[in-house]
Amino acid sequence: GVRGNYRSCFESARGEFVKFLCDDDLLAPTCVARLVDAFRDAPDVTLATSHRQRIDADGRRLSDQPATVPIVARDMLIAGYTLQNAMLMAGLNIVGEPSTTLFRKADLLDQTPDYFGFDGVAGHGIIDMVTWTALLLRGDAVYVRESLSSFRIHPGQRQHDPAKARRNV
Repeated sequence: GVRGNYRSCFESARGEFVKFLCDDDLLAPTCVARLVDAFRDAPDVTLATSHRQRIDADGRRLSDQPATVPIVARDMLIAGYTLQNAMLMAGLNIVGEPSTTLFRKADLLDQTPDYFGFDGVAGHGIIDMVTWTALLLRGDAVYVRESLSSFRIHPGQRQHDPAKARRNV
């Protein structure tokens, strides 16, 4: 399943950083370099993210929705707990999907074997949000205003199932 796939990829990662890329998403050519630079510029960063673009099944650009509207006017360092609180209070994944972010592998290793949960509770359908919460409570985030990734919207995605959406909330 999804959780097992993320766990396998995370455990197989050999570098300092983890950068997921879901099979139907796209990265800008400068994505990884820009996000790694954020860590070099601010040593207390535990999560780097950016604006992301929604695209349809054919790769055509879609308009922003509340979760994807840029949260800052320029590239910015944000206190982790502030971004985490904003995400949870709004009930929106303003940080982004797994393809949008980059983080240090070491910052999640203490959660073995369930890296994608929070305080011992597995996230259901919102693996990304519980993971971002765990990281943001450890340090700061950098938000890059430029769109560095695109994620595909299509009817087969699990978030379109009302029963799963209710459970996630």
